[in-house]
Amino acid sequence: MKQRINTGLHGSSVSDIDREAFILANLQHENIVNLHEVFYREDSVVLILDLVTGGELFARVADCERLSEEEASNFVQQILLGVQHMHGLGIVHLDLKPENIMIEDLASRKIKIIDFA
Repeated sequence: MKQRINTGLHGSSVSDIDREAFILANLQHENIVNLHEVFYREDSVVLILDLVTGGELFARVADCERLSEEEASNFVQQILLGVQHMHGLGIVHLDLKPENIMIEDLASRKIKIIDFA
C-alpha cells in the first residue's frame, strides 16, 4: 500500500485532499489507483492507495528515449480506458500528464492514473 500524508493542512489543502478522497472512493477501475482507506488526524490526512512500484510513465519514456509501437499502444489504450471510465461518471482529471500516470510494476506494464487533487 502507498500512503499519502499531508501535514500542516490549511484551507484549500484540506479541501483538495477531501476532494481527491471523494473522487477516488467513487472510481473503481483497473487503470485508476484505488483508494483503500482514509485516516483523518488532527494535523494530517492519510490516503491508503494501491502499491505502485513501476514508476512514472514520464520516467519510463525518458529512460528509454522511445517506446516500441506495441508498448506505446498498450499504454495509450489503458489511459483511454481509465479516462473513459472517469468521464462516464462525470469526473474530469484536471492534470492528466505522464507524471500522473504510474506503471503498477515493471512486470505487468499496467497503468494506474493518479493525483486527483
